[in-house]
Amino acid sequence: MKTYTTVSEIEAEAARSDLYVRWDAAIGRSIKRGYSINHQTGAAEAGLSVNGLSGRDREWVGTHLVEYEHLGMGTRPYLLRGTHAGTGSDGEDVLTNVTIVGAVSPQAIAEAKAISDQRLRTMAMNNPHLSPAMRRLLMGAVT
Repeated sequence: MKTYTTVSEIEAEAARSDLYVRWDAAIGRSIKRGYSINHQTGAAEAGLSVNGLSGRDREWVGTHLVEYEHLGMGTRPYLLRGTHAGTGSDGEDVLTNVTIVGAVSPQAIAEAKAISDQRLRTMAMNNPHLSPAMRRLLMGAVT
């Protein structure tokens, strides 16, 4: 399996055709099962839940590569392709006929986190509705 080591490599792959990311501890088992479970309702989704990366700018790709990092130890991001089967209950893309394109390296994850953190800082600094105190709090929370 190919391992992508930079966000630029992932962007280039996403430019070739639709590319998605999924954080998973057992990607082969998830693909074999063929669907995700909504953890709030217990209902099956119409396919595997993923985040789309194609047709987006660098900030989007970086942010969405690490969006589900909070899933915890043992999970890692995989780049996938498949047939778009609709939208899941959380607004995410859902795929069937999924194939693994590659894995994302720790170096690419660190780069994506830096991109995501910078995006958050920029959003905080440009939000006219935030008080100076809240802006400082947000800026301090992103390291």
